[in-house]
This record gives sequence, C-alpha cells and structure tokens, in this order.
Amino acid sequence: MEIQKHGRLSYQHALSTGKLSSDYSKRGNLPVNAGINDFMQQWMSCRATRTLIDITAQCLQCLMHSDTESCIKALLDTSVIHSPYFDWVVAHVGSCFPNTVITRVLSCGLKDFCAMGYEHNVKNPKLNSVVGILGHLAGSHFQDIRKALLDLFEWSLEEDINLDEDTKKQKLATIPFLLNLASLSQTLLKAITSDVLQILKSDIIPRLALFAADWCKYFDNQPAALMDLTVHLILGCEQGASQIINVLLDISLNTSNVGYHSVNAAQNVKNICREILELILQEIDLLLRTHGPQSANIHLLSSIKQEISLIVPMLLNPNPLRVQTAVRLLCFLRSQNPNIVVSTVSYMLMKAQTMFHLAALIRLITNNVVQFPTSKSVTENMLAGHDYFTQVLEQALREIHYKNVIEKEESKQLFKNLILMLKQVWEKSNKVEILQSQMISRALRANLYQISCLLMRSDDFNLTNDIITLLDLLSTSENDHILDIELMLKLTRAIIQYFFLCIAQTDIIKKEQGVKMVCHLLKDLTCHSTSARVLALREILGNSINNEQAKYFGAKEKFEPHFEEMLLLHQNHKQVTSTMLAQRHSSVFHAGVIGHGPRRLPPENSINKEIITLNKMLLIDVIKACCSNQESDRYPINLDALTMVSLLLVELVSPDVMYNGLPWPDEEFTKVTIERDLQIRRKFKDVPLLWTLLELTAWYRPALAYCSVLLRGITATVMANWNTEEGVSLVNIMALGQLLPPPLASIRDILPVLQPHQIAPNLGTLYRVDDDLEPKKKISPVTISNGLAWNIEDDTLYYIDSTPRQVAAYDYNPNNGTISNKRIVFDLNKTDLKGLPDGMTIDTDGNLWIALFGGSRVICVDPKTKKVLCKVEIPAENVTSVAFGGPLLDTLYVTTSGFNISVEQRQATPYAGAIFAVTGLEVRGLLANSFTMIDFHNALSEHGNIGIAIPVAGTIDQFVAGAGKDVVLVTWDGKSNKSNVPVKVLFSLDSQVSTRTYDGKVDPTGRLWIGTMSDKVAMNKMAWTDMNKMAVIPKQGSLYRINDDLKPEKKISSVTISNGLAWNRQHSLMYYIDTLTQIVAYDYSPNNGTISNKKIVFDLNRTNLKGLLDGMTTDTNGNIWIALFGGSRVIGVRPKTGTVLCKVELPVKNVISATFGGPLLDTLYVTTTGYTLDKEQILNPQAGAVFAIKGLEVRGVPDNMFKLAKY
Repeated sequence: MEIQKHGRLSYQHALSTGKLSSDYSKRGNLPVNAGINDFMQQWMSCRATRTLIDITAQCLQCLMHSDTESCIKALLDTSVIHSPYFDWVVAHVGSCFPNTVITRVLSCGLKDFCAMGYEHNVKNPKLNSVVGILGHLAGSHFQDIRKALLDLFEWSLEEDINLDEDTKKQKLATIPFLLNLASLSQTLLKAITSDVLQILKSDIIPRLALFAADWCKYFDNQPAALMDLTVHLILGCEQGASQIINVLLDISLNTSNVGYHSVNAAQNVKNICREILELILQEIDLLLRTHGPQSANIHLLSSIKQEISLIVPMLLNPNPLRVQTAVRLLCFLRSQNPNIVVSTVSYMLMKAQTMFHLAALIRLITNNVVQFPTSKSVTENMLAGHDYFTQVLEQALREIHYKNVIEKEESKQLFKNLILMLKQVWEKSNKVEILQSQMISRALRANLYQISCLLMRSDDFNLTNDIITLLDLLSTSENDHILDIELMLKLTRAIIQYFFLCIAQTDIIKKEQGVKMVCHLLKDLTCHSTSARVLALREILGNSINNEQAKYFGAKEKFEPHFEEMLLLHQNHKQVTSTMLAQRHSSVFHAGVIGHGPRRLPPENSINKEIITLNKMLLIDVIKACCSNQESDRYPINLDALTMVSLLLVELVSPDVMYNGLPWPDEEFTKVTIERDLQIRRKFKDVPLLWTLLELTAWYRPALAYCSVLLRGITATVMANWNTEEGVSLVNIMALGQLLPPPLASIRDILPVLQPHQIAPNLGTLYRVDDDLEPKKKISPVTISNGLAWNIEDDTLYYIDSTPRQVAAYDYNPNNGTISNKRIVFDLNKTDLKGLPDGMTIDTDGNLWIALFGGSRVICVDPKTKKVLCKVEIPAENVTSVAFGGPLLDTLYVTTSGFNISVEQRQATPYAGAIFAVTGLEVRGLLANSFTMIDFHNALSEHGNIGIAIPVAGTIDQFVAGAGKDVVLVTWDGKSNKSNVPVKVLFSLDSQVSTRTYDGKVDPTGRLWIGTMSDKVAMNKMAWTDMNKMAVIPKQGSLYRINDDLKPEKKISSVTISNGLAWNRQHSLMYYIDTLTQIVAYDYSPNNGTISNKKIVFDLNRTNLKGLLDGMTTDTNGNIWIALFGGSRVIGVRPKTGTVLCKVELPVKNVISATFGGPLLDTLYVTTTGYTLDKEQILNPQAGAVFAIKGLEVRGVPDNMFKLAKY
C-alpha cells in the first residue's frame, strides 16, 4: 500500500508538473524551436518547480524497481500529452538513474511504436519524445546509449519460438524503430553506427533479409522510401564509412547463397545492396555538383577522408566493382583536396600489375567527376588538367629516393607501368583520347633529373633496363625538347653506367638489346650537345681502360697483394735470443726483411674470349654512336669526334705527354723518354682493348695521326723487344691508317715467320757518357747491347751483344776511356746451352758470370780459357742479370723476367720475375762503380786537387776552397750540374815550391787557417801500403793564417802534411797535427790570432795504436777526437793528460776526418777513403763511406765559417 501510495503521488506530481509546463510555457518568452535545455534552464530557475521535480525524482526512485513500466509509461504519457514542454522533466529525472531510464525509454518507445501500427509511425509524437530524452542524456551518457541500442539490435536478432505475439511484433519493428530514431537525431545515428556496424557481417544479412518485406510496412509499403532513408542515414554517418562501403560491396559480390531461403532472395539482396551503393555515390555526386566541393557538408565523405588508408587498397583489388567504387570515392575527395589523389595515384603507379588497374589510374587522374566553376582558383584548375600526372610521378620518385627502396618491387613495377602506359597501346597509339595530350611524356620529361639520379644509384640490371627502355621510348628525333646542360650531362653519365651493367650481363640477348638502346640514346644526346659528347667519350674510354670494367674487354684484373707486416721487435726476437742492449758493441739489431719474396702475379682474366670479343664490338658501336652525325647520312661519323677519341687515348695511356700534334715530329724535339715508351707498351699489354681502339681511329683519317705518341712508343719497344703478335697488330693499324705505303703494308704477312734478330738487326749502339754528359758512340752497330764488366786491373772491358751469343773483350784505357783490340772470349754457339747472353758481372778471380735469357741458368766463364766453369740452375726461364752483393760481396743476386710469357709458361714457372740470391759459390765479386755527376769540382780542376771547402759567413751559395796552390771563392747553389760555375782566385800559397793546399779550418774570430803539403805524391794505389814509408816529400808544407785583407801569413813552416786543426772552448789554445805521430798545442790569442809556446799534448808513438794522425775535432768537455789514417779507428784524447779516453772501431782501414753534427751535435760523423788500398782491401765495399757514430754521450763544438771582408 505504501508503494502504491508513492506511485500515485509520483504520478500526480508528474501530471501537475506536465500541466504547469504546458500552461506556462509561453510566459517565458522562449523561441518556438526551443529545446529541452532551454526549458530546463527556465523551469529549474524557479524554486517551487525545482522542489517539485526533486520530490518526483524521489518517488520514482522508490517505484522504479517494483513498477518500472508504470513509472516510465507515466512519464512518457505525460510527455506526449504536454510535448514538448514536459520532455525536460523526463530528461532531468532520467539523468538521476540513466541506465534504467535509457533502457526503459527505448523499451517503451518500441512498444508504443509497435502498438500504434504501420499507418501512424510516420508522425509518432512519442517517438519524438524518446529522441529528445535520449539526445539530452547523450551529452553525459553516450556510452550507455550506445550499449542500449546495441543490446536492442542484438535482441531483435535472437531466435526464440516461445515468444508471444506482442514480443515477436516488437522484434520485427526494432529495425524500423532504430532507423526512425537515427533519422530524427544525428547523435543517435552516430551511436547506432558505432557498434551496430561491428556485428553487421555477411552472415547476419540473410537473417535480416527475411524481415525486409515487413519493414516496408512501416514506410507505407514503399521499399523506395526505406532505401531513401537508408541512403540518407548512410550519408550522415560521421564514422565507419569504409566499413559501410565494404559491407555493401561484400554482399553485392558474394557468390554464395548460403543462409538465404531462396536463390531469388539472395539475388534480390545483392541487387538492393548494389543499388544502395550506387544511390550513395550518385547522391554524393549530386550534392557536390549542387553545393560545390567546399560547401557541401557530407559526413560520409569526411569519414572516407579520415579512413583513406582503408579505401586506397581497394584500388588494387581484382574485382572491377571495388576498383570503380574506390576510384569514384577518391574522385569525390579530389574535388575537395587534390593532394590526396596525388599520393593515391603514386601508390597505384608503383603497385598496379594489370592493364585494368592502370586504366583505373588514368581515370582517377583525368576523370573530372566534379566540374569546377570558372571562378575557382588557378591551383584547382591546374590540378584538374593533364599535367597533374607530373606531380604524381614526382611523388613516386621521391618516395623511392627517400625510402631507399631501390631493390624493392615497387620501383621496378613503377617503370614497368610507365612503359606500358607509354607504349603503342596507350599514349602513342592515339586510341586513348584522354592521353593524346601526351601527359605521360610531359611528366617523364619534367622528372628526367630524378629518373637519371635513380638510374645512377641502382646496380640492379632489371630496374635499370626498365628505366632505359622508358627513356628510349621517350626519346624522339625532333629538337622540340631541349634539355638544360646539367640534366643532359647527368643523363649521359647515367646511361653510360647502364652500358657497363649491360656489358657485365651474361645473357647475351639482354646485353645486345640494352646496348642498342644505349646507342640510340647517346646518339640523340651527343648530336645535340658537344659537352655531352665529350663527357660520354671520356667516361666510356676511362672506364674501359683504367677502371674495374676494363676486365670485360680483356684487361688484366686489378690485383693488389696484401702482406702481413711484422714488427721489427718480433723479427729481432726471431733472430736472437739474448737481450739487445743499445749503444753496445755486442748488440746486434736486425733491420728487417726487404720485400715479400717472389712477386705475386695478377690473376689471369677468366672471362670467355668470345664474350670479350662481343663486348669489344658493342663498345665500338657505342663509341660510333657518340661520334655520329645525325644530320648526315653520307658521313655518319664526325671526324672531329674521332679526333677527340684519339686525344683521349693519348691522355689516358700517357698523361705526361708533352707533344701531341698532327705531324710526326722529329725525335730530337719530342723529349720522349724510354720510361714512357715502356709504360705505353705495358699499358697495351695489360689492356688489349687499346689495339681495338687504335684500329677504330685508323679507319677515319687523320684521327690515327693524333696517336703518334702511342705509335712511337709501341714501335720503339716492339723493335727493341720483339713480339710477333704486337708487331703484326702495329703494322696492321699503321697500314689501315695509311701511315705505311701500300707495298710496305704487306710486310705483315711475313712478320710471323721472321726471327727477332731478323726484324731489327744492328740498330743498337754502345755509348760512353763522360762528365760533360755528352754521349759518345763507341760500338756500333749492335743488335741488343747488353752486359758490361771490367777486370780488377781496369785494363779490359768485357761486352755482350746478345743476338750473336758471344762475349767480346776490348783493351781499356782508364785514363781516357778508349777501347781497342776486340776479341771473342766466349762463344755460346759452341756449347749446348740455350738462350741468349744477357747481364754480366765479374769476380775477384777475373771470371765472368753471365745470365742466360731463355736458358734458365747463370754460367761462370773463364775468359782466358773460354771454358764454362760453373752452371747455376734458376727456376725461371728468362734470367736477365746478375750482380754480387752482401757485406762481403759473396752473394750472387740474379734477376728474372715474367714479361711477354704465355699463361702456360707463367703457370709452369711461377717464380718468373723474382730475384734470387745464390750463396755458397766461394767467390767474391768486385764492388760496382757509381756514375759521377758534374759538380763544382770540375770548375776547379784547372787549379788542382781540392783540399778544403768552407762556407762563407752571411751567404748561402759561396764557399772558400783550396784547389792546388790557389784559394778560390766559388759561387754555387749546391744543386745545379754546371761545370762553369763562377770561380775567383783570392790568393795563392807557396809560390816557390811544389805544394798544394790540404787541410784547414776557421778560428773562433772567423780567420781562415790553411795548410799545405808536397804535391809530389806517388799516384799508384799500391804505394801507400807501409805507413812508415810515406810517399810524400817531407818538410815542404806550411800553415798559413788568412786575415781579412786576404794576405796569407805563414805561421808554421817545415811540416810534412799540414792536417787537423782545433781550438779549445775557451779560445785560448790551438791544437795542430802534422800527420806523423804527434799533436801539439799553442797558446792562442783570439784578438790578433797569434800563436806561441808550442807543447806536445799527445804522442801516438807512446801507444800501441797503428796508423797516422789525420783530421781532428773537439767536444764541449775539452777533449779532442782524432781520425787514424791506416788505423781503422777514431780515438778520443784528453789533451791535459795525453791519455786515450775512447776508441771507436770502424770496418774501414783508412779513416781521414771526424766532426760532430746533428741537431744536438751529439753524432760523430767520420769520413773514410778507399785510396791507397791494396787488392785485398778493395774487397771491402765500405771503404770510402761516411759513418755516423751515436751514443758517445758527448757533444761537439760547432764549426766556424769564414768571414770574408773583401775580395
């Protein structure tokens, strides 16, 4: 009873609130179309009304769980009676318990919708109340409304045979009820589409189709009205557009009839879905045309724009309907935002794989679904035109570039599609009207730079082949498309790179087809641009000759041997086991190994010779294309271009050439060196393609004449080292270039049967070059001038002319270098030995060691008996030269050659080209002589032998030298080889006796002290074998002091050999040596240069040391360091006590002088001489060397320079 009481009270309150709302609605001055919020704001501002509403809410809350239907019905009935003035009460009360109210409002609304019947649902006032209440609640409880609508929809699909008739009718009316709700409220439409679409799958459709006829009853039995409402609702969907479109397409295209009660029913549903889809597209088209693309507010189109990523894949679907639908939708979007279609078409261009999809692409670009008014902006009208494709292609290329998808299928498919669109079946066929504007060609030309960049970056042959095919289709013979120079050069370089990719191909058909396109493209480019021609020829020739691609034309493969470097410390650990102590006589330091053993030969070219020949032919075709004349059929090759080829060949083969003109220059003016000729010969051997290129230039006169440098170098080297194949090739080329008269051109037929010495006999000469550098012909003619050697007495010259296979001997005069009395001392023809005599050396016994080129050995011959004493087998066929070396000259070093041998010979003799060391021969060789270049000594030769040379202070090119009796001033930069350097005599010494200047030094104040000795010295080297029997006239020399007036003043006389001079650090003592056995000291005055008080500070006779005192220097400790001539050492002496402090042993007998040097003056430099040595001492190769002694832990005093006041 209490509950019923509250229920009746709540109902009365509701009625009274409804009556108040209705009666006083017009007193609030609210507009006619005022909404629930407006009414709520007006009434809730009244305190009495607010109190009444609170009481109503509390009563309803008490009755809600016991009599829900009655409560909600009371609210809805009152809302209907006083609608729309009472809806705000229901909305406000419902917000207190939304879940219950939303569910009950929908339930009551559905029951009322079903109870009113089919004829009253068009204008159902309670339906409007439901919409108003739910619309208000959606602001705060949208998710609850979504769930309630979804539950209601799912409830209508549940199958239950035990339901009563009223419930079945309600289920049947649910879909029309929801459609009416959605049509009355955009918010409810959004709520329905949010979740209902998720369960609206293809298996649900057959179940819904069963009730379609009953649904029409709620729309006056007009299916068209139901379809119109459906289309209207779909157009209003703000989300799920892609899902709606896909559901309609899935049903339309579903081939299965499972779930339908008949085939006809299934087909009807499919037709209806397709019709709805078409109506949607037509309605969008109509709205855009009517209101304009920017003014039309179509929610579905906005949703499609947001879900564009789900629509774009439909463009590549195999079903035409899906593709057409996607194209039409994107065309709608294009009218609003053209950039969307740019990216979409770019996507299709890289993905499409069928002609149908390409046709859809063209339609998407060119189909003006929306005709733009003439008032539209220039940008929109431009994008609607055919140049729109330029932007599409640009974006596709940009994506490939930035995403770095060079090797992916997208980039390959892009160019395949472009080729299809450009081929005869599309743009060039004139069958497709829309493509007659050549929009594809224009787009390609506008993006040529990006295409050429892509072509340069890619190493994939299939991709680059498609790009080149596209460029070949694009190229025309007309001049209506002029490219800028940068683009033309870029394109040229890219095409040439593709050419070398073709050359590397193993598929011959693809290779030839690719090169054919290259020729076509390069011909067009080079005929229109000289710069492109120069670049093309340089790139082609440079890569074919010098780079990695040269191997495809027969060149030797690039080979750089890698060696593992070993630290010197590790090498020394291998040599010795004891600890190495620095600066000790017992320490031995291993300086490392020179070289890496036999030189490793580069690998042979492994490419098939037939392929190499084909590659050469294709290369010549490309070069001819670059040199072609497009305008002239009679003269297809441009001679200036072929001349350019010749000049490039010279530059690439011999870049340092200094003369390369059309005439054949005289040899004395060309400055062609032997080294360059040999380098040219090696280049032609390593790169056989050069012969083919020379032959090409020979066909077109006078191009070959510009290769005169190459022809000269090859001719000279081939004649000197004959090779039949190269000789025949040379004659062929010269004959083809008409550089040989016709009769002489036939010599190529007999060259293969001639021997090398028959080809170029007696063209050689043996010259002698004296110190004036003027060559003097001594033996002529010879075929191959080869080995030379002198005996130990220097009175016999041995000489080899290789071709006669003989060794000749000549009497030799060492004073003037003349030879005479030729005689044969060995004839190889009288032995069974093979090969030709080549290099030669001699040992101390006078026997000759001869290398046999082609004989695989070195032989030792006694020239007196003409017999072979020894044979040394060498594992290489071509032995070229021999020489003795090593510390004791007891090792025979043998050189070999791998030049000009076949592959089989190289495999049989892998050590060809190596250097061999032969030990254990128990003989020693003679030290090889060195060539003496011109120096200023020649300028002084007329004055006599040089004793001293001292720099002049304040100059960098003046020296004071003692030459003979004269002291002269020499001006010389120390570098130039001139015999006529300026020499001025300052003064002469000892005019009355036969003497010459010898040793001298400058004192601390810059005065010159210089000594003399007798000029009557035995010139025979063997005379000075006894140090106690000097071959010098004693007491003939003197010591002079030279003042600044350049007048010599004799200070010490009656000396034998005036030698070492030195001053102590305090400049108070002068030390002096007369080369016998004593060192004397004088008190010295630096002010006037006077000396006095002679005393002996060191006497060699009181020691057991051998030799004579020679040059001398001092250190900072006041000690003196003296060289012992004939004593094999330098000694350090303390002059105060006369004791020997240090002895430095040297591997040379005659030590002549010593001085300190180096940055810190802590290195003692010691000079030696080989003069006066006997035969046994001559075997020491270090005689005459300069030694540097470190680790003495002392420092020297810097030498003084002569202060020349006047002259």
